[in-house]
Amino acid sequence: MGKKRKVKVKMATMFQVQGPFEITVNVYRGGKIIPRNKDLADFWEEVGEISEERGCYVFGIRAGKGIRPWYVGQTAKSFKDECFTGANRSKYNEAIARAGKGTPVMFLLVLPKKRGKPGKRYLDALEELLIDVGYSKNPDISNIQKTKRPTWGVKGVLRGGKGKPKKAESYFRKMMGV
Repeated sequence: MGKKRKVKVKMATMFQVQGPFEITVNVYRGGKIIPRNKDLADFWEEVGEISEERGCYVFGIRAGKGIRPWYVGQTAKSFKDECFTGANRSKYNEAIARAGKGTPVMFLLVLPKKRGKPGKRYLDALEELLIDVGYSKNPDISNIQKTKRPTWGVKGVLRGGKGKPKKAESYFRKMMGV
């Protein structure tokens, strides 16, 4: 019998979810639109210090008892610099029009500060996962890139189609936390 080897385990990279943060909208006769970033002072005040962090963000619309994801993004600079660019606001406003009713909200997924910026590969992996999961919840999600979905699934559990899951599928989902 040989010696027991110690296996060094790397600590997992854990993003923290912040939100949902309600987004102020301007109401017009034709509907609602999200104002320019400079007019979202209340939003950024509620977000606080993390507005200067990097991470991923998910724009959704809360209606009834749930929130439907409409767009997933990743920051290269900071949430404050990138969440409400002109292109993103256009996507959000289109989603608001398509949804018809509801309150726009934003979730921010932040990697706690250690040293330096969050690794790009972690952000890419998180963004891809969030798009995949978001697409499962809302096939009308606005993302174009990173939407190539795997061609496999687990019926009633993961990318398993529509319909009520069977008892075994529900138990499995609960056990696995999905």
